[in-house]
Amino acid sequence: MQAQLEAYNALNIALFASCHSADIKIKNSQEGAPDIIGQKSLVKAYQFLKTAPKSFKVILENRIVNGPVVVDYERLTGLGEGRDDMFAVAVYEVRNGKIVSIWFPPTK
Repeated sequence: MQAQLEAYNALNIALFASCHSADIKIKNSQEGAPDIIGQKSLVKAYQFLKTAPKSFKVILENRIVNGPVVVDYERLTGLGEGRDDMFAVAVYEVRNGKIVSIWFPPTK
């Protein structure tokens, strides 16, 4: 999990993707956000990291681990001038050292 966070904060899409299984499933419950299935789709969806401000990063505020399930409470910061930090909950399932599924619960 830490490697995934560090790769994300380094804005390194290839390294970030390598932390996930080939058949990763991401369920995003935010309105209008598509689900992502497969590592190739993940790479495509996270292309925004290439143009993210250098100050952009995720700060881990809290983590709960229960067997293969990891729940992170994250703060996204450095989103650009005039933009406030955002907070998110991410629920990960990790198997054999790879993230196999992620769920982003609704915020509203």
